[in-house]
Amino acid sequence: MNTDSEQPIPTKEDKLPTKERLAHEIDAVARRYGDEGLVAMARRAREGYYDDYESPLAMPCVKLVEDFRFLGYEGMARKAMDGRWDGSREEGEAWAARQTEPDILEVLEMMKG
Repeated sequence: MNTDSEQPIPTKEDKLPTKERLAHEIDAVARRYGDEGLVAMARRAREGYYDDYESPLAMPCVKLVEDFRFLGYEGMARKAMDGRWDGSREEGEAWAARQTEPDILEVLEMMKG
């Protein structure tokens, strides 16, 4: 019988949203070490706090790295710096399609060339 701790960590190929992949990986480490700080980070990840396109932060990856380092998880911080949980192209396109702010629409139009 499989338990949650035996479930494989989702990858980009699994087509889960980036915030869910991040939350699953944080959960796995939190279970391994019994770290309530990581449990809180996983909850924030699911809410989109660290997500490139859903976060209220200007630079969510920087905050993700800071939070991992604060809790003493340098390996996880390095994974974040290496882009492991960067938003996908599809997520970026979905974000762009939802935009209604005139300034953002102008920049998106200029990017189309």
